Amino acid sequence: MGYTTVSVQTETLERLRRYRTFRHRSIDDLLNDLMDDTAPEELLREVERRLRTEPDVPGEQVRARLDPGRAA
Repeated sequence: MGYTTVSVQTETLERLRRYRTFRHRSIDDLLNDLMDDTAPEELLREVERRLRTEPDVPGEQVRARLDPGRAA
């Protein structure tokens, strides 16, 4: 796997270093963890669209779909 140089402001680098001190991870690992925990903008827009346009489904129906053996 190759590496590259990424230019960031000094303040940003210091913030990144503070995040990684908790687990002594590389900045590469830290950035990947942050990106994994943050949904892409397109996904957030799709979720918002569905919340506006799709009907509400009662919780019991959702649980029944997730666990077909469960009585609805």
